[in-house]
Amino acid sequence: WLSPEHEKELTGYAPGESGISPEVAAARGYFTAARQADVPKVFAGWQRRLGLVVPSLSPDGVTLNYQLKPNKPIVRKSGKAPRYETPERSPITLDVNPLMLTQIQTGTSDLWVTEGCKKVDALASRGIPAVGLTGVNMAAVPGTKGTVPLQCWHHVRLEDRTVIVVFDADARTNPDVQTALRRMVAMLEKLGAIVLVVYLPSVNGDSKSGVDDYLAAGGNVAELRLMAHPFVPVDIRHERLSKDEELCLEVQRLLSDWEAMPTVKVSDCTDRSTKRELIRHAEERGKTTADGIKVAVSVRTLAPRVGIGRQ
Repeated sequence: WLSPEHEKELTGYAPGESGISPEVAAARGYFTAARQADVPKVFAGWQRRLGLVVPSLSPDGVTLNYQLKPNKPIVRKSGKAPRYETPERSPITLDVNPLMLTQIQTGTSDLWVTEGCKKVDALASRGIPAVGLTGVNMAAVPGTKGTVPLQCWHHVRLEDRTVIVVFDADARTNPDVQTALRRMVAMLEKLGAIVLVVYLPSVNGDSKSGVDDYLAAGGNVAELRLMAHPFVPVDIRHERLSKDEELCLEVQRLLSDWEAMPTVKVSDCTDRSTKRELIRHAEERGKTTADGIKVAVSVRTLAPRVGIGRQ
């Protein structure tokens, strides 16, 4: 059973809705957990909240996992509140819609790779076979820096097949997504695939919109296919500064301050080098605030780039 709100979220075409066909949604088996008892027992007690339950089928056609989208996201000690919950200690698997399983395992048409079940289903609703990741770094075994593919990939036909990767619109401005993308492209090419990448435009002003948002807003697969090209690394700093006027102005102010810093004593030079490195990180990862730009850099990262000891 799906609540009217969840059904609209999945099958509607308004901003924030995914434009999934009822047939594809039914094949997935989405359901609303109206009571804690409705939540699959694979979730830990602290995760068992009311919300949308999303079954996830591996390309092996057997392994079934779940995700839960709580009505009220669970806030962690860090202050973060993930939109989706994954059962503790559950195996990491790829995701497919059951209607597309055969095409993914043995088909020869273009195969798409994206992040999240709803995006997989938005593509499936248009007849496109797609494999989903639970996160941009979840295409490979954890701790291998993207070099060891998940076992699931061995159930996906990849040899000499065109694989098109389409992550969210922030792929051009998020350095972590760029790293994950580069690693996954290299891994899939080693498995024999011909890999192309689509950089999505923002949809309705949302810099993190996904392929489901793009399609629900009236875009089509033919347009996406025209956007697909071999992977080329993006200049993250240039992209962010060109898209965020406030960030650009703050960086210019910081650079003006930096240029005026003294260089008489050794400590002056160290301070100047440290500030320049922090400005580089601000260009790449910083977030504008009322007071300027907030950026956090570990000493382990900063010290060798400045040329000083960690102490």
